[in-house]
Amino acid sequence: MRLAGGGVRQEVTPAGGLAVKADVFHVGLSSDAHEDLPEAQATATRARTLIEWQSDWAPSKSMRIRPRVETGGRWDGGSDVRGFGTEVGGGVALVHVGLNLEVAGGARYLLAHQAEGFEEWGANMALRAGSGVTGSGPWVSLEPEWGAAASRLQTLSGPQADLGLSPGAAVTGIDGVQPGRLRLAAGYALPEADADLKLEVAQENRGPDAGPTLGVQLSATLGW
Repeated sequence: MRLAGGGVRQEVTPAGGLAVKADVFHVGLSSDAHEDLPEAQATATRARTLIEWQSDWAPSKSMRIRPRVETGGRWDGGSDVRGFGTEVGGGVALVHVGLNLEVAGGARYLLAHQAEGFEEWGANMALRAGSGVTGSGPWVSLEPEWGAAASRLQTLSGPQADLGLSPGAAVTGIDGVQPGRLRLAAGYALPEADADLKLEVAQENRGPDAGPTLGVQLSATLGW
């Protein structure tokens, strides 16, 4: 299995909250024939370009509200889903500065796609606490998720097979295909270096006929 991905975000008008985001990933999977499984080869690729608007509003000294909306296009290629699409998303985060607490929620939806019958959506919530929420220091979070991840990189690195590597799965619609996930994460924020280190443990409910699975992931977010 080979996997590569990355993304960039560039502010266009910092005062107005506009930015351009782009991300891309590629994954390839090959397997030799076994007693119960035939030889298999599959690839999946996605590239997205989005325009994002976000704001930071402080109705009081202790409360901050951070709304966000984004829309743009994407291209999917690989063994299953191919073609261009348009998606829209957004969310809002409420931050209590005095308590170092953040409550956030977001969603995204695929408006249209060249692949007939291809449906996709994703939703998430997060409860995060710790000094790293508003400044430097550690933080912990509880993050339930449903549907598809925006870049699918989290899905690819976890125990669940990616839709693009399962012929016919992606075009059946998202319902019943991608289960919910519960992430428990801990990290350390370094705002002076524009960096955030994160270790997360994810429990994934794969459906009524299969028990939950666990995965561990270490990641870092850096800015320059």
